Amino acid sequence: MKLFVFEGKRDRKYFNSLQKEFFSRSKEEILCVYAGNIYSLYNIIGDYGESADIVRILKDRANQSDPVLAVENSSDISEIYLFFDYDIHHDDGKTVDDKNKMIKEMLEFFSDETDHGKLYLHYPMVESLKYTKEVVDEEYYSYSVPINEVEDFKQLSAGFTFYQHGLPLSKSFWLGLKEQNVSKANYIVNDKNQKPDDVEDITQVKIFDSHLNKYFANGCVAVLNALPIFIYDYFGK
Repeated sequence: MKLFVFEGKRDRKYFNSLQKEFFSRSKEEILCVYAGNIYSLYNIIGDYGESADIVRILKDRANQSDPVLAVENSSDISEIYLFFDYDIHHDDGKTVDDKNKMIKEMLEFFSDETDHGKLYLHYPMVESLKYTKEVVDEEYYSYSVPINEVEDFKQLSAGFTFYQHGLPLSKSFWLGLKEQNVSKANYIVNDKNQKPDDVEDITQVKIFDSHLNKYFANGCVAVLNALPIFIYDYFGK
């Protein structure tokens, strides 16, 4: 079985469309909402220690209708994928440097889908999927938002998008989103607005490190969505 973990219901809503177009929607795929941000998960992982098990964590937090409760043993899950927002704007008493350090540790901990799981980050949040002109948007590689405007990104993306009546989430549209987000990731990491030669050229750790050095250090956050990058990672070029 494969386990997909989402920060919130918005992520799962988008993934439902992706699942319909690219997966079989079999009982082998379990979709679960964590209902908390990346820093909350970091703290819980710390409480569990090195033996932290995301399946156990989710089951401990689950309500009676949560599909993860059907998983009898963590070993029944062969692959785990987690999707969370960068969420640097939350005022929770932690410094920005502390938050970035925590995220780097989480990316290193969740680096393998067959082990603890593989973490994907939306920059600055899942609404980056909507922050586009007509797909494929040739200017997408250049989009970023000032750090002090990140908390308003939901409204910014709603006003910016070409698709004012909702994203037409067909398979061809997802493939267009994949093209522009994968090329943008390669631009962030390697300064090339084109598909990379290999999936290892745009790992989540490389994207994060390059984002800190090239964007965050200059007072902004790159606009990038993890779901199209997941399609590229999972299915290849």
